[in-house]
Amino acid sequence: MFCCSPVRFVCSGLSLTVEEHIYFYARLKGRSKKEVDIEIDQMIQDVGLPHKRKELAKNLSGELRVVVLTMIAIFFEVL
Repeated sequence: MFCCSPVRFVCSGLSLTVEEHIYFYARLKGRSKKEVDIEIDQMIQDVGLPHKRKELAKNLSGELRVVVLTMIAIFFEVL
């Protein structure tokens, strides 16, 4: 199975948006597209980042990258 560290992935400079990073890991976990779309909408609103949704993760500050990694961890239920 392919495995990629979320920390390395989010911080690597790949051209994925905040939304795309979260979507990738949520789908990797096996969640349905519909379920993921609903949860991403809610989660991005809850953490106050709707204005960063389409922002490339490589352009985020270190603090905001931690927020994205936390959202990924929530999808993986590791917190």
